Amino acid sequence: MRAVLALLVTVALAGVAQAQFDDYGTVFPYCYCNESCGPIMTDYVTKEKTISFTIKSKPDCPTWGSDKCTMDIGKIEINTFIACRFSDVYAYTNGNRTRLDFDDSGFEGVQLIKLNQIGMSLSDLATQDLAITLEIPVDATTYGQRCLTSDALLNTTDGAPISIAIFSSNIKCCNNYEL
Repeated sequence: MRAVLALLVTVALAGVAQAQFDDYGTVFPYCYCNESCGPIMTDYVTKEKTISFTIKSKPDCPTWGSDKCTMDIGKIEINTFIACRFSDVYAYTNGNRTRLDFDDSGFEGVQLIKLNQIGMSLSDLATQDLAITLEIPVDATTYGQRCLTSDALLNTTDGAPISIAIFSSNIKCCNNYEL
């Protein structure tokens, strides 16, 4: 009887997990994401060794209490290649160096660059934009370095767009940008 109950619970949980990822789990950001809320990304610039963009509060929000305007910024994810995992890349938020992690997306050949500790509240974002810069060191060499340029770092295979997702701290909301 316990084995049957355990099997039923496992099947039920698997069904819930699959339902969460239907239509969402196979494309960036590789998870369910309420894309109807959140800040906007502007000023995207890519140079040979840098990627930068700015995150601003949404200018056309009718009220700060609406669903579309209550998203803080908990983390940012950028689609990249698995081959870039051990590359030297520095991340800066508003000019201050911040932690950057490479993480497996669960799909073969795909890796994510994650800035997990943004922690910018809605009230902070209303008064100050968030400037993000990723930088590949100018002195990076091919020894141990697989992605030496911004173009090599960004996962744009087969004409895929550059993909960046901004998540709320509770991970309930995100905005996905394709550039």
